Amino acid sequence: MERLKALAEFLVDFERPGFRSGKLRAGKEVEPGVLQLPYIEYDDRVDAFVETAYGYGWMLTGAEHNFDWTRWKDTNEAIQLRDDENSVEGATEEQLARLLTVLIRAERFCEGTLFSAFENGFILRIVRRAAVLAGSAAASGKKGQISSGRAGRGGTGKARAGGGGIKKQGSERGRCED
Repeated sequence: MERLKALAEFLVDFERPGFRSGKLRAGKEVEPGVLQLPYIEYDDRVDAFVETAYGYGWMLTGAEHNFDWTRWKDTNEAIQLRDDENSVEGATEEQLARLLTVLIRAERFCEGTLFSAFENGFILRIVRRAAVLAGSAAASGKKGQISSGRAGRGGTGKARAGGGGIKKQGSERGRCED
């Protein structure tokens, strides 16, 4: 339940009117002949969210998890959770972990994935579901069934280049992996 609560704590910030996950910064010439590509400058709460995902064991990385996120993201299960806005409402804790792993790992290879997931409401739906599951676990008296799984993670900077993202609802369907 600890890791569910850790995610649920972001709900207030992410639901706050006017919350923006980041800003797209224009590229510029940093010196003659050297161009900086456009990038996303993420809000501090997004960085904290990613740190929480790693720190509380949401990231299914490493041999002990036996989870190939690059394959799972293309399964019917993943596609339905991603594309059907109502599917996340019934997601299990394991499915939330898989979704977070895909989104956060994909950000390392396709910068802007998290930005897209925040902008289209996908992250908010995941956090809302974690809050519901945390409340359900607390109400039923379940204790000690969810490991905190605190683990370190490789660092990522606040400034990340823009582009691509997960497959989105509507006409904005951009995917780096295609």
